[in-house]
Amino acid sequence: MDMNGVIAGISSNFRSQLMDLLACINPAFPTKDSLFPYIELSRTYDKMRNEARQLYHETEAAGMFKDLLSSIQVDLENLSADDAINFASKLQFLSINSMGEESAELNSLDELETFKQRLLTTSGYLKCVQNNLHITVSSLLAAAVVWMNELPVKLNPIILPLMASIKREQEEILQSKAAEALAELIYCCMGRKPGPNDKLIKNLCSLTCMDPCETPQAGVLNSIEIIEEQDLLSSVSSSNRHKSKVHMLSPGEDRLKVEGFISRRGSELALKYLCEKLGGSLFEKLPKLWDCLVEVLKPCSLEGMTEEDEKLITRTIELVKDYQNLINNIQVSLNGRNSSFLALFDYYTFIANATKKGLNL
Repeated sequence: MDMNGVIAGISSNFRSQLMDLLACINPAFPTKDSLFPYIELSRTYDKMRNEARQLYHETEAAGMFKDLLSSIQVDLENLSADDAINFASKLQFLSINSMGEESAELNSLDELETFKQRLLTTSGYLKCVQNNLHITVSSLLAAAVVWMNELPVKLNPIILPLMASIKREQEEILQSKAAEALAELIYCCMGRKPGPNDKLIKNLCSLTCMDPCETPQAGVLNSIEIIEEQDLLSSVSSSNRHKSKVHMLSPGEDRLKVEGFISRRGSELALKYLCEKLGGSLFEKLPKLWDCLVEVLKPCSLEGMTEEDEKLITRTIELVKDYQNLINNIQVSLNGRNSSFLALFDYYTFIANATKKGLNL
């Protein structure tokens, strides 16, 4: 018996099973031809389904929603998180309660609303945890396919979970595994025509700028107060810098900051692995990366700013004394034998022309 043939057969069968699992994109049904959810979430599913049964039976016992219940098609025994949310959302108790009618039924309506909110809380939590778990599992499955060095013709089932991990995986160790696999995928696809690399590189470069703590958002710089809050002119002496105003984040802003941090961390990890793998030939092998680095900056629109704001910004910029900081931010370690860095000299003319007009360096 040819052992190599046996191993190849096992490998092919295993890869086929991995691809079947990757085809299961619904987090509620992670296994092919099965309606069972992740076993790790079985207790939460039991809790949610018990709460759904309780809400259904209590609503039925109240006797006020017979027509509504008869119109709702719900399988309480195989309820998913989405099914539970849809079921609870169709039951409107507050609209009846808010009519202000004095009756013995008001207390019953309050209890029904409590049961409803409890179900919505549990099902919402379950959906969030389930989605996060599916991102983790799918990205590790996709990474396994990459490291088998037998990429399929269609790469989307592999790329999508890896990029989902880059954007949303909360655990850095697991995100690092996906980032390393994505870098390997990009390396393996350098000879593909057409290939996914240009789009992947562009997306990674965009994600590195998603963290507002690392990349100031020029689109929202519409007043001198925001410039001060973000400490964008850090070279201004402390005696000339006004005290920053306290900026309280709304829940939505706080969530966006966390998502931006996770996306930036994941994309940086992927780029780090690419740098380690390609070394000095990075820009030669991935010219799209160089294009993204030297992309032309578009001028920021001052539309909506008052004349007083523009004057304040101008005066604040004039307070900057140490222009060397601007030069330090663009300095790199050059190696004359490395062609990827020699290309940087082509851009020094533009830098010089831009700086000598307004700065005395």
